[in-house]
Amino acid sequence: MIAKLRALVCVVLAGLAIPQVVSADSDAADQETGNEQHLEYLVKRQQAYTLERVSDERIAVLQTSPLFRWDNPISGARGGVFLWTIDERPVAMTKCHVNDRKQHYVESSVFLSDSLLLKYQDQTIWRPKESALKHVSVERDSSPVQSSVGRLVQMRQLAADFAIEDTWGEGDGEPYQLRLIPRPLYRYASKEAGLLDGAVFAFVQGTNPEAVVIVEAIRRNNQVQWHCGISRLTGYALTVERNGNVVYKVPKLNHPDHQNSYRHYWEKPIPYPFQSEKTSGE
Repeated sequence: MIAKLRALVCVVLAGLAIPQVVSADSDAADQETGNEQHLEYLVKRQQAYTLERVSDERIAVLQTSPLFRWDNPISGARGGVFLWTIDERPVAMTKCHVNDRKQHYVESSVFLSDSLLLKYQDQTIWRPKESALKHVSVERDSSPVQSSVGRLVQMRQLAADFAIEDTWGEGDGEPYQLRLIPRPLYRYASKEAGLLDGAVFAFVQGTNPEAVVIVEAIRRNNQVQWHCGISRLTGYALTVERNGNVVYKVPKLNHPDHQNSYRHYWEKPIPYPFQSEKTSGE
């Protein structure tokens, strides 16, 4: 009798376990579908724009694969970072995300080159007066080495020399020390620009990029030298130090106008789940 009861219990427990496995597989599938929908939506939003460099009428190329995908457990947002290039060199970056909890869509863009204009449906919606990239002198640092691996080590060290504080949050905000991701988001070279090597590094809050440092080895007058630039990727205030000296400081931006080098766009409500093909500009 006892043996029969034990056998019955085993059968019941086995039966109970099966739905749990199916449920776990189903949750994983739903999560993967949700991730694909997010990515498709973000890419389509960026593809709706055209970015032009006015000085030579060049159209920037959108990299449709995001440089970086991130989740911010603090705000509940999931997003990606997209890059626009001309001759492989970065000219603009957009951080965009969907917040499932609040059901809104947000874009933050920075323009890293002069003479740019952003169009939506053939209408100019943004034309910054200047680049968002602040150049920081590193001329006294060591010269770029010949090997690609060695230059990557040097570029990573140059990026690590920066300490960035982000005053994050509504109102007065709270100070956050941003963390450098040691692997560059993007590495490139450009013969047209005399650029031997370059890399874009992200400084993040959690996994959310809030600032970028661009390091380039540029050939000029038969010499190759390091050049560094830093840009915000947030509307919150940033203070940047290098070797103990403040080299970059920008205030919080609530409503930047169309001539600002930082662009912020917010939309609510959004079609959710993503059933609509609609995208919008400003």
